[in-house]
Amino acid sequence: MNLAFISYSHHDVKVAEWLQGKLEHFHVPHHWNNPVNCSCGYLRPIFRDRTDMSAGVLSEVIENNLEKSKFLIVICSPHSAQSVWVSKEVQYFFEHGRMEYVIPVIVEGTPYCGDERECMPIFMRQYVAEHPGQELLCFNFATEGKFYVLSHVIARLLNVPYDTFCNRYKKRRARKLAAHLFAALTLIVAGCYSLIPVHGRIALVDESSELPHGAGTLTVNGQIFPINQYDTVVELPSCPGYCRGQKMEVQFSAPYYQAQQVTFSRSFGFFTECQLQLRRDDTFSVFAGKVVDADQLPIEGASVTIGAQTVLTDQTGYFSITIPVESQTSTKVVNISKSGYSDIVRDDECPNLELIYIMYEK
Repeated sequence: MNLAFISYSHHDVKVAEWLQGKLEHFHVPHHWNNPVNCSCGYLRPIFRDRTDMSAGVLSEVIENNLEKSKFLIVICSPHSAQSVWVSKEVQYFFEHGRMEYVIPVIVEGTPYCGDERECMPIFMRQYVAEHPGQELLCFNFATEGKFYVLSHVIARLLNVPYDTFCNRYKKRRARKLAAHLFAALTLIVAGCYSLIPVHGRIALVDESSELPHGAGTLTVNGQIFPINQYDTVVELPSCPGYCRGQKMEVQFSAPYYQAQQVTFSRSFGFFTECQLQLRRDDTFSVFAGKVVDADQLPIEGASVTIGAQTVLTDQTGYFSITIPVESQTSTKVVNISKSGYSDIVRDDECPNLELIYIMYEK
């Protein structure tokens, strides 16, 4: 089935093409109560003959399409007023009792004027002459404008009052405009969001800042930052907005510290701050040594005190104290005592090496 058949003179082919294109590309929203029941959601198909034919009996193709078409849209102009084919197509609809489905569209000329400006097809003029008062409602490009006429034609094809169609169409356009504005604003916001740079920094937190430090390095996604002090904040270069949410591969290495490799995620906001807890290695974690007498013989059972910890030397004179990280320092005061020997009180460096302590008899 065709929704409509466009009847026109080949001189008016440009107008017929324009009208067919506009109608077939008009989308009918699914929520409209559409009596046309276009399954495709568009006003289709609209039949338009694309050949010039000589006068005579209607061809089988034309007649079949006229029979299958619900509406007949007649392009009225001085050219169509003289066209036998346009007249026959109008006559077919009238004689088959479908006069109310004929939609005259005046693109040029004056209807029923009887001179060279006449634009109504031959049969329509004859019918009105024989049936006064049964003149069809026409839509005129010159007096009403092309798009006003197009709206009237669409309303007729949808079989809805023109005011109802306009109200629906205005609401539809308002919704589309709102959707387009929202999309545009979303794109603008997204564009600004992606253009505004992201700032970031990494805070280095030293769990024992009293111990010696050595020059270290912080590497972020391959970029190296020298570190000469700890318990500090490393400011990162700003990165483009599209880097939000991306991963940061961070490596840290320095003397007296455990090497670390961690992954942070950049914030989706405008600032990212990460914290890296620095951990000391075991350089200052063990204080060990050996206690001997003047003859270099080991002294067993000597009491060795460092801070709050006390141990006794073994049979080889050896002792070892593990110091918690919060108590580690670069030097320690060592107290060694044993009955019969003079006490030793000494401030020694605290490497992970064995020291020798000589006790002399009293």
